[in-house]
Amino acid sequence: MLLVVLPEEDGPAIVIDIGTNTEVSLVNGREIIATSCASGPAFEGGHIARGVRAIEGAIDKVKFTDDKPSNIEISTIANCQPIGITGSGLVDIVSELLRLGVIEPSGKFKTDQDTFKDRFVGNTNDPEFVIVEGNATQTGQPITISQQDIRELQLAKAAICTGSTLLMRELKIEPDDLSEVLIAGAFGNYVNKESALAIKLLPEVPVDKIKSIGNAAGSGAKLALVSKEERLRTSRLATQIEYIELADHADFQDVYVASMRF
Repeated sequence: MLLVVLPEEDGPAIVIDIGTNTEVSLVNGREIIATSCASGPAFEGGHIARGVRAIEGAIDKVKFTDDKPSNIEISTIANCQPIGITGSGLVDIVSELLRLGVIEPSGKFKTDQDTFKDRFVGNTNDPEFVIVEGNATQTGQPITISQQDIRELQLAKAAICTGSTLLMRELKIEPDDLSEVLIAGAFGNYVNKESALAIKLLPEVPVDKIKSIGNAAGSGAKLALVSKEERLRTSRLATQIEYIELADHADFQDVYVASMRF
């Protein structure tokens, strides 16, 4: 929070530090409430069959051009042959497949869609959608996204969405009231903002209100180490922030289940 300086007249803002444990804070003038969400490792490539961390060859951006199965544009870290899918790439893929109707809002694949049915492999109970054929990867194996991968992403994004929603309910704030949505962490630097909005990972705000602020936790720690004034500010913030325990919230279960949908 040391890096977040918000003029009170700008209105409320949400800060989301995305990781295996995601911290969400809602700042409204001098009032700050915060919570922690067990979002899991999906945004870092964990629990995803072809998932990898942000290493060379990791697919970090995906776009279907002309809405055709043969026209998939991918970007990889270091511009080398793909080796797997990183978190931002996974969000892009699901966003695009939702847009094209290959994934339903419930998260289920529509394997019978004529345009894309040839890109499915596996059996009907466990289908996988081919992103990159095996002859174009470093491993020689195709890079796919499975139904289980989509479920893992739903669990992760539902946890974060629940945290944001319940904090806003606590202060009776609507998404339209937010002046900014600040995303911290390595994932936040690379995720496509439109894709994040499309899968309902973030509060529904105009895309120009979403800003990446990098490794805010690390930068804040450095500030506290080199500045007595910032260390004193840290102490003041610690007494100012009210922590909300999500699991104890009366609406937690209902909001979490509803947040699973795309």
